[in-house]
Amino acid sequence: MAKFNPILGPLRGVIGASVFSHNKGGDYVRLRQAPTNPQSVRQMQVRNVLSTLAVAWSELTDNQRTLWTEFAVERPRTDSLGNSYTLTGLQMFCAMNCVVVDAGGTAIDEPPAIGVQNPSGPGSAMTVTYTDADTIEVTPVVYPPTGGRLVVWWNGQVGPGQNPDSRQAKIVGYSAVSPVAPVSMDLPYSIQDGETCKFWIGIIDSYGQKSELLSIRSTYTAP
Repeated sequence: MAKFNPILGPLRGVIGASVFSHNKGGDYVRLRQAPTNPQSVRQMQVRNVLSTLAVAWSELTDNQRTLWTEFAVERPRTDSLGNSYTLTGLQMFCAMNCVVVDAGGTAIDEPPAIGVQNPSGPGSAMTVTYTDADTIEVTPVVYPPTGGRLVVWWNGQVGPGQNPDSRQAKIVGYSAVSPVAPVSMDLPYSIQDGETCKFWIGIIDSYGQKSELLSIRSTYTAP
């Protein structure tokens, strides 16, 4: 980044490979950085699902698309600043079906009836135990409704003073439909003896609606 005194007056924006801007130190120019696109396996999976759902939306009837729009209006969302906003019918269709398809189900053409609420959470007394360094067993108090699944995220290893939230978590996996305890899942990688991981566990129903997520820490002790 280089500071300069523009002879043509203040410059702002992008010209070629240069970005012109201003901060408390004065005007400056820097090289434009192209956004990275790592194309991880997970990233490509989500992109493929969204592409498939965009095609599926175009094949819905007008009445079905109207149902999704009405459902979206009934279910406003809240952003990180606490502001309420409403998804479009297409956005709601993709948001819910992305969960359904990602979990291994088949996309649904119509949303749940107005008034059908999200499932209850898995219960505060749930346990997460390690069967080995890269496998866990989850035992919740509340189980998914018929057609539903357990879903687990984690933050990986966390230190004593660390307390990451669910926005920083990555998915571990989904259970089978209507699972029976305990639910076994493979972790993305092995952990070491004495390391503590933070998990987030929820329930999704057959429509892709999510319960509130509950967190639990669990420390691995090698046999």
